[in-house]
Amino acid sequence: MSNLTRREFVRQSILLAAGITLISCEDEKSDTIDESPGQLIGSQPSKKVVIIGAGMSGLVAGYELTRAGHDVIILEARDRVGGRVLTLREPFSDGHFAEAGAARIPPDHDLTLGYADHFGLILVPFYPQSNNFINATNGNRTLIPASDYINEPPWGGFPTDRKDFVKLRDGSDRLPQSFADSLTEQIHLSTPVESIEQNAGGVIVRASGGTEFNA
Repeated sequence: MSNLTRREFVRQSILLAAGITLISCEDEKSDTIDESPGQLIGSQPSKKVVIIGAGMSGLVAGYELTRAGHDVIILEARDRVGGRVLTLREPFSDGHFAEAGAARIPPDHDLTLGYADHFGLILVPFYPQSNNFINATNGNRTLIPASDYINEPPWGGFPTDRKDFVKLRDGSDRLPQSFADSLTEQIHLSTPVESIEQNAGGVIVRASGGTEFNA
């Protein structure tokens, strides 16, 4: 792997990260469009792909494969996309929300940061460095400036790079939803997979209710 660049390695790894991705060949020409952080190189002929799971890995794989000209179907058992990314917007009002899943984005998460920029999502610091924190120890409460809390918290300090952690200003779910908005025809929600069969003709994925998807 000495001649393989990091970017190309990440691109090729997207398919492996998708969970279960089933591919068989189908003749159809494909073209790529404007570059994205994990863009794949189009192949000839294009392929028919079934991706199981619409978490972040499945969404990225589906997005990049579709852009590369492949015929993609994404099956998701839940009634939403995002997997472990879950932003709670109910019963809040006035734009407030709570994160029940992934939220922090470290500075070395190149793909996440790249896709946030790709979709025009706004990033803000995860740890506020203005105002104050309340430190409650043994029933005693003291105010600590946010900058001091980050640099010298009671338990010994954050690694330096945590000061550079960011988050999506409008909620973590904006990222998976951005992928989903581009894959409305490919994503099938509330479609749990019950069986997978592979034969000489290809792959048959059977979902609840008897619906079949071929690859």
